[in-house]
Amino acid sequence: MPSGRCDPGAKTYDVRVCAFSHEIHHKDTSGFYSIEFDAWFSNPTCYNLMRLKTGSLDVTKNKHLFETLVAIRDKHYPAHVIQRNREKLAHKIRSGEVRVIRQVHRDRNDRVEVE
Repeated sequence: MPSGRCDPGAKTYDVRVCAFSHEIHHKDTSGFYSIEFDAWFSNPTCYNLMRLKTGSLDVTKNKHLFETLVAIRDKHYPAHVIQRNREKLAHKIRSGEVRVIRQVHRDRNDRVEVE
C-alpha cells in the first residue's frame, strides 16, 4: 500500500483526540481538558474510565459506579475498538489527513490559535 495521501492538494484537518477512546473529533467538539492527565477528553465517561484504568478513581465507597463504568467500557470501548481507533488515527496522521491539536486558544478578537 502506498504511503502518503492519494490527493496531495487535499486539506489537512485539525482534530482533537480523546485520551481514553482515541476517537477523532473536530477541533470545536465540546469536551474538556484534564489537568490531572494533561489530556483532552470528549466526555466525562471517558475521563472516569481513564481514572478507573489508572487507579486514580476511588470506587471502594461506590461499587455501583465501578460496575456501571465497567459495563460502559465493555459495551462501547472494548480493547479491539480502542486499538482500531489508534490504528485509524496513526494512519490519518501519517497520510497528512489530520493534525492533532492539544489546545485551542481564542484571543480578544476571537481569533483561534492551536497548539
